[in-house]
Amino acid sequence: LVAAITLFFCIPNFYLDIKFENVIKAHSAFFENSLNSLIPSIELHDVMYKHMAENTSGKTPKLAFIGFDGHTAEAVAVQENDIASPFYQIKQNGGGIYLSRTGGARFGEQSTVTGPGWTSLFTGTWAKTNGVKNNEATLKPEVRTIIFTLNALGISAQFFYSWQPHGDIIYKNEREAYPTAFVCAYNDAGTVKEVINAVNCNVDAVFCVLEHTDEAGHGYGYYLDKPEYVQAVESCKTDANAIINNIENRSTYDSEDWLIILTSDHGGIFKKHGGNTARESMVFIAADKKIF
Repeated sequence: LVAAITLFFCIPNFYLDIKFENVIKAHSAFFENSLNSLIPSIELHDVMYKHMAENTSGKTPKLAFIGFDGHTAEAVAVQENDIASPFYQIKQNGGGIYLSRTGGARFGEQSTVTGPGWTSLFTGTWAKTNGVKNNEATLKPEVRTIIFTLNALGISAQFFYSWQPHGDIIYKNEREAYPTAFVCAYNDAGTVKEVINAVNCNVDAVFCVLEHTDEAGHGYGYYLDKPEYVQAVESCKTDANAIINNIENRSTYDSEDWLIILTSDHGGIFKKHGGNTARESMVFIAADKKIF
């Protein structure tokens, strides 16, 4: 009976993963890598660190990290020919869009939920090392986020978010050390406003997480046949474009070396996430230059 029940629940998940992967395959030219060569999300940390702390371009290094909570790789793939998409513009301008994975060093080792997902990206470590195994855990004091590390080096960095556990629980110790580096804006509109203000005030590295897609996913499902989820993806596009346009319109832009990142912490299946299906664990990393 147990085996029959397990099979009953696994078959729909397998079918949904196949559909998901078929969409990715249909737009394979949009990505720099394939389903067989997913990049561990933790590898982004070192790319960002080297850009900011070891930059040899001769220009002022700058960084904009724009995170979309619960944004699926499938929803990126279908933007291949969407001229209004920041992903399309990144690709057209010589950047790279990569298929990535979260969930630990080994398949299913780490829960695909918000806290562990973003912490892996920010620290370059999996939950087994950093201690953030769920949304109620606090980052181990011996592990630092790139936000903390850059500030410790004298490079100004700020993280803007509206999901309060980021500052109140997960990174609370770092927030105590650098109170102005962790800013809760309470909603996505406020987050975007704060990011643009920080860019205009010459903060060197800005990080943000927008909640549009995760809220819609939990409410209606993480699928492109759900109008509410599609609208959330559109809102992500609008917000990212606003931030990027503001950066590119800076009077000092030509003397700056910007690295602009678009990424996600996890996907989703039905109205949830946390498991190790492809829909939940496959994510993406987009950058305005080839980084892998």
